[in-house]
Amino acid sequence: MKKITFLLLLVITYSCKQENDPYFMYGLLNSEFDNSSEILKVQIAESLLNDKLINNESVKKYDSLTTEYIKYLDKTYSDLISSPKIKKDENHDLEFSKKEYINDLFFAENEYTEKGTEFISKMNNYRTGILELIKDKNLAKRVKLTLNTKNIRNVEGKKIDYLNYIYQDKPLISVLTFMKNKEKSILEFENDFLKNRKLNE
Repeated sequence: MKKITFLLLLVITYSCKQENDPYFMYGLLNSEFDNSSEILKVQIAESLLNDKLINNESVKKYDSLTTEYIKYLDKTYSDLISSPKIKKDENHDLEFSKKEYINDLFFAENEYTEKGTEFISKMNNYRTGILELIKDKNLAKRVKLTLNTKNIRNVEGKKIDYLNYIYQDKPLISVLTFMKNKEKSILEFENDFLKNRKLNE
């Protein structure tokens, strides 16, 4: 999966490599998020081998939940960028600016597709699972804020479903960047969770 993710990021980065390219910044952000995530994974792996944590059941469960959820996010990311509908020989700017890839994956007219419903369910289950293990109040607040799937009130005061507000009609490149940032945040949460457990064991 690491190799696939790296290759996908190369595609985005090279498609956005010119400074006057409107998607140049997205390419930089994707690379930055991915590099940060790899560093966090190393830190987490080291913490899991710590004498205080190596046999801790809560730690094992948290890491298992995170590993499973990140695999799901990576799979969704891969499904988006490797869509057979993407015209590989076309201008990358045009392809990455299209909205139909995310719309086709998550939405069907006024309803969610099976994938859209699954996406919300996976996030809800992951959030609930790790909150049961987190004792630190500040970390719990950060998790609730970042992994919230409740309806969102727009600038006009109207409530909009989470999936519609965040993903519907958004360019592919912005969705990919948002997902990479979400993955980094999830790894930061686990890293902080492990630090807290080491201090309190």
